[in-house]
Amino acid sequence: MAAARMGNMEIQPDDNYTWRKYGQKEILGSRFPRAYYRCTHQKLYKCPAKKQVQRLDDDPYMFRVTYRGSHTCHFFTKSPISSAAVTATTATVRYGLCSAIWTLLFL
Repeated sequence: MAAARMGNMEIQPDDNYTWRKYGQKEILGSRFPRAYYRCTHQKLYKCPAKKQVQRLDDDPYMFRVTYRGSHTCHFFTKSPISSAAVTATTATVRYGLCSAIWTLLFL
């Protein structure tokens, strides 16, 4: 998924869900760490959704986002990414001049 190209590379793309960061790991051979997130509603509503975000080495404005689990909380602010009948897929999405890489794993 592409980040906005506005000079601030810390702004991650929005996927319309609310997340809480619970970890970060340095990856051997990678310039950027991988961040780990849980759904904000994980404790109260037992929502199992998690995601990993890894900035790509060759394009720091690009992220590889890996989702695990489906949202069961249904607490989102906008229309979420549809997870119906998706088991594992990788797609490339274009946003103007920026491209995005999604890795969707709903287990």
